[in-house]
Amino acid sequence: MGSALIGLIGVVIGILCNEYFRRENRIEKYSEKIFEKRLQIHESLFEKIKEDYEAINNLINDRELTLEERHNIVSKVILELADFIDVIEFYLDERLVVQVMTLFMGTEEILPDSADREEKISTFRKDLKLTKKMIIDESGVTQAVNSFRKVSKSKPTSSIISYFESLKKTNE
Repeated sequence: MGSALIGLIGVVIGILCNEYFRRENRIEKYSEKIFEKRLQIHESLFEKIKEDYEAINNLINDRELTLEERHNIVSKVILELADFIDVIEFYLDERLVVQVMTLFMGTEEILPDSADREEKISTFRKDLKLTKKMIIDESGVTQAVNSFRKVSKSKPTSSIISYFESLKKTNE
């Protein structure tokens, strides 16, 4: 009787363990597909931000544009970005969407002769840098790179890298 009970308990535990590992395996299989899709989406968003930055940077440096022309250019960039995000937002964190959608707002007010031009440009570039970092972090690339670095135990050093690290600490 005792051995039959132990056998029955063993079968039940085996079934439960099998179900647990089967579900974990299924989650891993879907996670890989989702990660690849998210990576592709975040890469395309990163490229879109770079393209839009070029248009905005040209606007900032163009001294000939009127305020209305500036507003029209920025509006076009933002509307195209909104359309782009509408297509991919399923895979995006809502905080990232808010950051990306507000990135270019107000850049039409960076006028060639304004007293606070350099301050506004600096703020815009900091926001751009932060947005790019958020996209990279949200994509999972930062975590993957850190994992690769741990596995490979890579610690590249040089005078240039040391200088870069000191600048990075200063600017944070």
